[in-house]
Amino acid sequence: QRRVHGRVLRDRDACLLLCALSISVGSVWAVNSLLAQLLAPINISEGDAGQMGFWNIVLGTVVAIVSGFAVDKFRVYKAPLCGLALFNLTCLSLLIMIIYLDVTPIGAEVNASSRMGAFAVVVLAGIPQNVITPI
Repeated sequence: QRRVHGRVLRDRDACLLLCALSISVGSVWAVNSLLAQLLAPINISEGDAGQMGFWNIVLGTVVAIVSGFAVDKFRVYKAPLCGLALFNLTCLSLLIMIIYLDVTPIGAEVNASSRMGAFAVVVLAGIPQNVITPI
């Protein structure tokens, strides 16, 4: 059994797969479990954060089903996984920039563009987060 683990860890494609899956699973659980706390600095309520998390999962699940058929038909794995990991990194980086650039004072009205930007980024992040795992 140790020889099998050693061979897998020396295989470049298996290591890429492990990295992509680790990034996906880590970001899904980090973002969705801490979403309300992440969005608190820009005064987005827990209810709105819950809606964002819900649509994140719904959109990701729908896209995962559709992309599963495409991957099964064409048998291409590496390019979609790398592209999804890059898209995930982009979405989460944009979320950090939205939070960092628009820190709203407590009790103040939330900037509408920040609310919509955060909503769009969180929901779009559901695509790579939920599609990488089934691939």
